[in-house]
Amino acid sequence: MSRSAGANEAAAEEDGLAAGESQPLLDSTLNSWSFDLEDLRRRAHGLEPLDDWRFVEQDNRPWFLVLSHAARAVTHVTVVLGAYFFLHSVGGRSITPHCIDWKAAGHVPRYSFQRWQEYTCYFTTACFWTYPIVCPLAIVVLFWTNLLDKRLFYECLFHKVFLQQHSMSYLTSWTFWLLLLHFVCGMSCVLFKDLQEDDLLRHETVFGFFAYLSACVAFLHVLFTNWSVNRLVVPLPMFVENDLDGAMTLLKECKFMRDVDFWRYFQTAEALCEQVCLRRRMSFTMNTSEMILLILDIEEALQEDRCSIFKTGSLVDKVCLHGRGFRERHCRPYWVSRFLYFPALQDTRSKSFRQWSRTYYAFMVLMCILFGYTMVYTLNKMLLVQGAQPDWRLPLPAPHKVPGALEDAANDAPDMMREGLGKLPQVGRLVTPVKCSLVDGSGFSSEYPCTCGSATCLVNQACGAISSTCQPADEIRVEWPCKGSDIGAPVFRKKGTTKSGAPYFGNGKTYLYYDPNCDGVDATSRWIINDIKPNIEVASDLDKDATCSYMARTDSEAQSGPPSGKWKVACDKTWKTMEVKITMAKP
Repeated sequence: MSRSAGANEAAAEEDGLAAGESQPLLDSTLNSWSFDLEDLRRRAHGLEPLDDWRFVEQDNRPWFLVLSHAARAVTHVTVVLGAYFFLHSVGGRSITPHCIDWKAAGHVPRYSFQRWQEYTCYFTTACFWTYPIVCPLAIVVLFWTNLLDKRLFYECLFHKVFLQQHSMSYLTSWTFWLLLLHFVCGMSCVLFKDLQEDDLLRHETVFGFFAYLSACVAFLHVLFTNWSVNRLVVPLPMFVENDLDGAMTLLKECKFMRDVDFWRYFQTAEALCEQVCLRRRMSFTMNTSEMILLILDIEEALQEDRCSIFKTGSLVDKVCLHGRGFRERHCRPYWVSRFLYFPALQDTRSKSFRQWSRTYYAFMVLMCILFGYTMVYTLNKMLLVQGAQPDWRLPLPAPHKVPGALEDAANDAPDMMREGLGKLPQVGRLVTPVKCSLVDGSGFSSEYPCTCGSATCLVNQACGAISSTCQPADEIRVEWPCKGSDIGAPVFRKKGTTKSGAPYFGNGKTYLYYDPNCDGVDATSRWIINDIKPNIEVASDLDKDATCSYMARTDSEAQSGPPSGKWKVACDKTWKTMEVKITMAKP
């Protein structure tokens, strides 16, 4: 670990130090020039390797660490998701305050302070609705940090360094306090809730809040009990179970060190390795034993005041040191992850952990995408419950409806691409338009939209190419695919148009119509076969049941007529994707 002063000076001159750079310090000082990698490797090679299995069995195996923490994260996520499911059921509407009741008079400007009650209501309600989504994401990230902390604890323990982690470290974490503040803001929305005079409704509201509160309190319990890794490592009875003498000897030989001190020493080791690579133009690899031994050397050098890595002399150096501390705590990645993923660590133990940890990384990315989408959808639904303007609504399906929406989008993609490209000034000339397959007006085309002479026909319009006209059908034939149910006669006659302008058909028993929003809240546009006659005076929820209940449906934006193809059909008491063929009825 030492070199002579003369050798230091010669190395400095040979390396061509820039003018004004301080000369290397004495050989007793730990710096980039006195760092002796060969001596470090020789001493690390003489250390006795320990077998993890004797003390913790599978608990430090990379595959077990990653899979067990992922399973724990999923288990705890299900606890708080109860509040999310409750909000998206009828409970969300019953306990959510109506912020429109707190709206100021119409003459008050939009951003006036006099409207603080209304805006505070919206803010607290948004916190109330989004907290059950933030909590699961926090749990996934929390168990990721626990995974890293646990791995570092064991790696240090089996190199005879016992890391002392503070069990109440959450009190100094701004993340913890932000989550707690989010919870308090969310629960504050109860102040804006006008309890009904009816005792039954009042009881429903109160017990609804308790149903929400129980899941959120369970999350806070998980947060408190799992913030520190001390509760997750192997307990002492299991640690001494297989080898009592070996376990007690290991604990006696361990050097006890606080995690914040280990953090500081590792930060110094990072800077030392970086300086060695830059100043001595030297690249090297290390194993975990050598890295921990280097950290112990740095601890000794710092205690004896002979480490010049972060020497502070001038006022500028002291300011830079404080700035480095702020950056270390708030702007850099988690220091434990930097240790376990340190580029110079290339031993088998480190590589094995990194390979398995990618599984949890993929799990976190998937959860972030899912929770991000759910967050936007939830805020959108909250605005709808609040009676926001329709212009604010985003056309997002519910998370559990995304697979079906993607399937429908894949089926509609070719037509959408053709339509979009056709609107581009230059590209539109290169895209060959689809011609109607029948041009004599006797039936529907196999594809829509299609060109009919100089006209363009939409769904369920018959092409008359001679006159370039597209005529909608007054009668259509529906081939019902389910043998276990009956919709009546296959011929449906046009009965009129709904408020959206779309035609609706009936056969005396069932009706076929277009509903822009079948539950009146957030459903996608669709064509529906139902045994209830649609109400043509309303814009949405045409069967007035406040839910999407019907015999068959297909999502579609086409208002000219029901498309032929894949439909969701209620067949034999289950939903099936079946082919529903719709043709023009022969006269």
